Amino acid sequence: MTTQEIRQQLRDNFQLYALNCLKIRTKSGAIKDFEINEAQQYLDKRVNEQLAKTGKVRAIILKGRQQGISTYIEGRLFWRVSNNAGRRAFILTHEAEATNNLFEMADRYLQLCPAQFRPSVGASSQRELSFDKIDSGYRVGTAGNKNTGRSSTIQYFHGSEAAFWDNASDIAKGALQAVPDEEGTEIFIESTANGKLNWFYEQWMLAQSGESEYMPIFIPWFWQKEYRTKPSETMIASREEMELMKLYKLDMHQIAWRRKKIAELSSAGLRGEDEFRQEYPNCWEEAFEASTLGLAFEKLSRERHLVRNFTIPDHWTKFTVIDWGTAKPFANCWFAIADSDTVISAKDGYDDKFIPSGSLILYREFYGWNGQPNVGCRLESPDVARRILAVEEETGELIDYRVGDAAMWGQHDGASVAERMYRATNNVFKMIQSRKGKEQNYQEFRARLQGDDHPAFYALAGCKHFWRTVPSLQLDELHPEKGPDSDQEDHIWDCVAYACASRPFITTEIDRTRQEIAESKRLAKKANKKKLAR
Repeated sequence: MTTQEIRQQLRDNFQLYALNCLKIRTKSGAIKDFEINEAQQYLDKRVNEQLAKTGKVRAIILKGRQQGISTYIEGRLFWRVSNNAGRRAFILTHEAEATNNLFEMADRYLQLCPAQFRPSVGASSQRELSFDKIDSGYRVGTAGNKNTGRSSTIQYFHGSEAAFWDNASDIAKGALQAVPDEEGTEIFIESTANGKLNWFYEQWMLAQSGESEYMPIFIPWFWQKEYRTKPSETMIASREEMELMKLYKLDMHQIAWRRKKIAELSSAGLRGEDEFRQEYPNCWEEAFEASTLGLAFEKLSRERHLVRNFTIPDHWTKFTVIDWGTAKPFANCWFAIADSDTVISAKDGYDDKFIPSGSLILYREFYGWNGQPNVGCRLESPDVARRILAVEEETGELIDYRVGDAAMWGQHDGASVAERMYRATNNVFKMIQSRKGKEQNYQEFRARLQGDDHPAFYALAGCKHFWRTVPSLQLDELHPEKGPDSDQEDHIWDCVAYACASRPFITTEIDRTRQEIAESKRLAKKANKKKLAR
C-alpha cells in the first residue's frame, strides 16, 4: 500500500486515524495510542449516522464525569482541520483551566503525531494552532465574554461543559451563528448536568422534543470499564441497588464502585446519592432531576406522571384552557377527566400506567411560540380560535367547556380577545373566565401530583411543551406559597393551574357524590347532543 493510499484511509476513518496518529494521556498519566472506548464508539457511530443522513453534525451530549467525550471531540476536530484545507475549529470551555487542558490535549495530538502525517505549523500562540500550508486552524476560548467567537467563520465547534457557561444565551447567538448551515460542518455541545435553570437544559429539552436540529446523545456512567471496584466478601446489595442492577444490567463490581463514589460525594453536607445522580447518571432524566432545590414542583416526575399517548374515551369529560399571549407564547391545552379507574397498557417502551377515577389528564397542546423559549409567534386571536376548532373537528371531539385567561376579557381600544374569538367562530368559541387564586391553584396541583395511593394528574408523552417547561419552574422567592415565579416560561403551567381551579381535586365523600351527580347530568346532555347531530 502506498503512502498516498494510507493517507486516504486515515483521512476517511477517524477511528483508524486516532489509533495510528493520536496520543492521549491516560488517567494514570501514561501516554498511549488513542484507542476509543465504548462511550466514544457509541458517540462516533451516532454522529457518523447523522452526518450520512443530513450532511452535517449537530449533537448535544449529556454525559457523566471523565468519560472521554471531550477527548473524542478534540481528536475528531483535530483530524478534520489537519487533513482538510481552509477549515477552522473553535473550542469553548466554561473556565480558564479547562481551556488550557483542552489546548494542551490538541498540542499533544500535534507534537506526537507521526512526522509523515503531521501538518505544517505556522504562527501559533497559547490558544491557537495555525496550519499554514493548508490554511486551517484550531482555536480555544473561555465562556465569559458574550461576544466570544462572534467575529469569525468556523466549520467546527465544540462547546464544553455548556451547562456551566456564563452568558450562555448570548454566547450561543455569537459562536454558534459563526458556523454556516452547510454540509460538512459539525457542532458538538456537551456537558454534565447542572440542574434545570440554564441554557444547556433548555437546548437538551428542545432536542428531546424534536424542536431543534440537534441530536440528543446520552452517555451513562456504567459504560466505563474502569468504573468498577471489587466488592467486599460481606457486601449485600440493597433493594434500590438490586433494582438498579436489574434495570441497567449492572454487576456487583459496579455497585461497589457506585457506593464508593456516593461516600466520597457525601462530604461537606452534600447528599451523596443526589450528587452521584447528577455527576454519574443512569439515564438523562435522572441527571437533571438530581437537583430539586427551589423547584416549584419537585414531586413532578416522568416516572410517576407521564403516560404514553392514547386515545381519550369519548365519554370522558373534555375541556380546554387557554393562556393568552402575543409577544410571549399563548398556550391552549386540552384536558380530560378519567370517569373510572383505568389502566393504560404497556406499549412502545412505556410500562402499564394506572390512572385513578377523577384524574386530570393533559392530552394535547397548541403552543404559540416561534421556536425560541418564551417568544411568541404573534398569531391573531381569531386565527387561534379557528385552528383550535379545526383540530377538534378533525378528531370528532365534543368539548364540554372552555376556560380562558381572565385577561382575555380586558378591553383595550376595541373588542376584547375573548370577544374577537367568539365572533370569528360564529359564536362557537365561548369561554368562561379562569379563577386567579394563585396560592389555591398551586396547592391544588401539588395535591394532584401527590394524590392518594396514586397521582391524580397525568400528562401524555406528546405534550412536549409541558415536559419542556413545567418541571424546571422555580418558586417565587418572595411569595413561595403562590408557586412559580411569573418571570419564567410558565404559559403551560398557567393552563394547568386554571384547569385545576375548574376541576378541584375530590377529597371528601360529599364532593364525590356531587361530582357523580354532575357527571351523570353531563353524560345525559352529551348523549342528547349526539342524537341531535344524527
